[in-house]
Amino acid sequence: MTKKRLILTALIGTIAIGTLSASITLAWYGASNLLSVNYFDITIVGNTTLKLSTSKDLDSFREDLTSKQLKEDMEKDFLFEPVSSMYKSNWMDEQKDMPTFYSSPTHLTPSSGIPDLKEATTGFFSKKIYFLSNFSYNVTLDVDKCLFENDKDSNFLRAQAIQADMKKENPDTTVTVSDVEDSLNNLINCLRVSILVNVEDNYKYYIVDPTKEAGDVTTFGGLLDNDNDGYYDTYYEPHYDANHLIDGYDEKETIYGEVNDRSYIDYDPPLHDKSEPNTVEPERVDSFYGNCFTGMSKETVYTYNATSSKAKGLTFANEESLSLTEIREDPSKINIPCYKDVITEVVISFYLEGWDRQCINGTMGASFNTKLSFKLNGGII
Repeated sequence: MTKKRLILTALIGTIAIGTLSASITLAWYGASNLLSVNYFDITIVGNTTLKLSTSKDLDSFREDLTSKQLKEDMEKDFLFEPVSSMYKSNWMDEQKDMPTFYSSPTHLTPSSGIPDLKEATTGFFSKKIYFLSNFSYNVTLDVDKCLFENDKDSNFLRAQAIQADMKKENPDTTVTVSDVEDSLNNLINCLRVSILVNVEDNYKYYIVDPTKEAGDVTTFGGLLDNDNDGYYDTYYEPHYDANHLIDGYDEKETIYGEVNDRSYIDYDPPLHDKSEPNTVEPERVDSFYGNCFTGMSKETVYTYNATSSKAKGLTFANEESLSLTEIREDPSKINIPCYKDVITEVVISFYLEGWDRQCINGTMGASFNTKLSFKLNGGII
């Protein structure tokens, strides 16, 4: 596997013409159904007023950051897995110095019907970066110098290997290398970049969705088929007799994600008794095309009624992300204040948003390259 580099570069510029900027490039590698980064550097190029470090030690600021510095306290073979930025208010209200992401839920839900919320400790890249300048100015993303593209050569090779394995398991498969390649190239749609600005009196968190278009909404909740059996996941809710003793259980569909009030969730009764089989069986697909968002409802369970639940007041949180177009039209939508000779702390994170509808089995293992750029956006008065 060819090594690629992640580079953070501050280009030569002055406050007068506003060309001071920084760039970051990340290469993603497929490893099984996950992604990994093997090697990267961060570098400052040219004579610039901006210097970077991974430490607050003034002597550590320089024009380059090495791969060793960036990978301190990280796994040797860093893997990416689907996580989510949902419930961000949990940690933002406390003004924590690192963002919290939550891992993919399991299909095993307690009798309360509330899925376990587990903080992710791996599967994403988050690193504190410190800026230091001899001028006071605001910094924002320079979207015209950002780059988010598929690594087509790597994805083609990956597609060949996956299709060959599929053909071994099923010689009659009609799935082509092109089909698999097209699926892998959708992974870039799941990528998110977040920037936590940890500045006194200016604590901000920005999420950038590089492929977001007008009208796109990522909703943090809904039904899921996490065990890939073709049916939406369920849980067993106990019901009680007159003496408040459990006398049975009702099987209900599990509602995942960030909701405002679970008492608003409404269900329709089962279509028929559990002793009767389901009249419609889910279509079985190759595990590569497994999609947790497209299950079916069992006819023997209490099924989620989205319409009546919404009428009662149920709402799901939506991702508060910015598109590149929005930032281009109004650069101040992202604002990082850098004061003269004062260290500015930011946390740059790369992750795969698990609630993005493209974050499915068929996109795992793809490769792509990104470049994230920052630029001056006016002086601080």
